Amino acid sequence: MDLDKLTRSDRVVASSALVLFVGSFLPWFGAAGGFAGFDRQGWDFFLWGAIPTLLGMAAGGVVVATSLGDAKLPALPVSWGRAYFGAGGVAAALVVVKLLIGDRDCSAGCRGLDRRFGLVIAALGAIGLAYGGYLKLRDEGAGASAS
Repeated sequence: MDLDKLTRSDRVVASSALVLFVGSFLPWFGAAGGFAGFDRQGWDFFLWGAIPTLLGMAAGGVVVATSLGDAKLPALPVSWGRAYFGAGGVAAALVVVKLLIGDRDCSAGCRGLDRRFGLVIAALGAIGLAYGGYLKLRDEGAGASAS
């Protein structure tokens, strides 16, 4: 594998997708007081965790397949830069909103759950994914204006 083929935006998208993927398996929320075994990870939240992670995996997979492999992308109704930026923006919005609103456990009286480090790592990965999409969109604009 020749990693020199990757542009800066490709590296940001791929590494951010990896960070988001790893963060999805780490604890996002836990019971106040640190009860062992009561942690919720990103995959426990379909909308807030699974969808952003799947978007990140798709974006990272496309970058790796096209930059390091010889895969050809189909034509989209929008540019690929906009697709990356849209996927990253949706992923970042969902994870950051979950970071802000938190979570509650209502099994034995509703009480707020503490945020854990995995949620912060996933949020950083999702924000990085949106930034990488922005860089890809900007690269497309620079390439179009140069020609």
